[in-house]
Amino acid sequence: MPNLGVSVIARCYVGNRTAHSMATLIPQKNTAIGAGNHYLGLMTPPLLTDEGQMERKHDCGVNAQQSVSVMAETTTSTGPVALIVEDEFLIRANLSDVLEDGGFDIIQAANADEAIRILESRADILVVITDINMPGSLDGLRLANAIRGRWPPIELIVMSGAYWPKGDELPDRAVFFAKPYDSARLLATARHFVSG
Repeated sequence: MPNLGVSVIARCYVGNRTAHSMATLIPQKNTAIGAGNHYLGLMTPPLLTDEGQMERKHDCGVNAQQSVSVMAETTTSTGPVALIVEDEFLIRANLSDVLEDGGFDIIQAANADEAIRILESRADILVVITDINMPGSLDGLRLANAIRGRWPPIELIVMSGAYWPKGDELPDRAVFFAKPYDSARLLATARHFVSG
């Protein structure tokens, strides 16, 4: 049965900068999803460069509904696995980069319902980083408490730019970060969680 594709955060190199966008990767020649294979990537603008600039059309020739050839970076777990639960794409992409650069393998979810489905299907997630204000049946605080009840070993980082939880609202061992977050401190906290 042919692989119909997988949604990922795709990187496209724009001059000496990196741009990020959502993409659906479709393997060419019916190959498997994996590093080193070429894919047909259906990109969704806008793209965010590492410098925070929005790119709607650039050197890669990517704009709405165009197809480009992209390279998958890797799909093999080599480091500790973290799940990022954030409905804002650009924040999710930035968090992903921070943690990947710090040695984590990243899984992404746009809301708590998607996160629960992922957690039910995987046993290798060590850290969950969740926003509080998200659409769906659960906000990030309720998700964090549900995770603590169902998957007690998973460590939790809870974030918000609009709400500061009271101490008893956070589950045991959860750490709160106010947005905008300090990337180095967040990465250090995640690394501390997985270092034992």
